[in-house]
Amino acid sequence: MGHFPKTVEDLDARITEILLTREVRDGAALLVGRLRTLDAIHVAGALSLRDDPTPW
Repeated sequence: MGHFPKTVEDLDARITEILLTREVRDGAALLVGRLRTLDAIHVAGALSLRDDPTPW
């Protein structure tokens, strides 16, 4: 990290880690076909953060 000892710490504070739960996995499965697999997982993870409980 050289001259930036807090860089990783600062970056980590801005990242939200989303676990690959059954809900995220199942939601991603519904998106595959329209999206590539990893893209579907990312979208499903983001959708899992919504307050709206509307199903996929």
